Amino acid sequence: MSQISSGLEWDMRLERELFKHARHFDAIEVIPENFFFAERIQLTESLRRLKATKKPILFHGVELSIGSSEPLKRDHLSNMMRLMEILEPTVYSEHLSMTEASGVEIGQLTPLLWTKELADYIAQKIRYVQASVGIPFLIENISNRFVLPYTEITETNFINRILNSAKCGLLLDITNVLTNSVNYDFDPYIWIDALDLSFVRQIHLAGGARDSDNVLEDSHDQAVWDESWQLYAYVIRKLGPIPTVIERTGNIPQFDSLVQEAKKARQIQETYGLTAMAA
Repeated sequence: MSQISSGLEWDMRLERELFKHARHFDAIEVIPENFFFAERIQLTESLRRLKATKKPILFHGVELSIGSSEPLKRDHLSNMMRLMEILEPTVYSEHLSMTEASGVEIGQLTPLLWTKELADYIAQKIRYVQASVGIPFLIENISNRFVLPYTEITETNFINRILNSAKCGLLLDITNVLTNSVNYDFDPYIWIDALDLSFVRQIHLAGGARDSDNVLEDSHDQAVWDESWQLYAYVIRKLGPIPTVIERTGNIPQFDSLVQEAKKARQIQETYGLTAMAA
């Protein structure tokens, strides 16, 4: 993925403009479950057009529930692999969260209990996924709607333990870090410094707003926040250029706004990435 500078998440409402202006993006991120129909893959016109762009496809799953304490959803993984045969993605990422419990879909990305035992079990499941799919697998830090009590270790230690055990990659969601820092009153830069950044393989940027409870949400329906851009530049200074995807799935703006955000990500990589590469 090193040749990828900036990409955009596919959304049906963006489809026409995305395909029209695909030249402005180095990759297209896809939520694979959008193409799951009644437990099978349907070769839609959208899939055909995605393939026709000749752009690298990045899979970003939402329903594998890799963070649960239950066995891996192997039927779901099988569907994922069938879609991989069609779209040939270069990477596959999943949220480090739970979306199902005892066979019941929760309907959201649910935070986890940060324990060593759960981290080790998740790493075990990740190793199986990596061996099955044959392409790089990444986990993504989520926006925590709540934090469970009685956690054993910090979130960064939890993530680091999984990364070092499973040897998978990290999709670092900058906006999720910032969202959590506002809602739980911590310094996002210290949080970033506590991560093992050597595992970062991709970055997400998005915007959001406060909900009716005045809680900041990574809702993907606003422009990328200035604070996110600043934190992003901080990470790029440390790591150099990293493939970056702009997420926008609500309150869809004029497409040129998304093009400009992709260009801004590329400019930050070109400006600050040189510092990291020279270090």
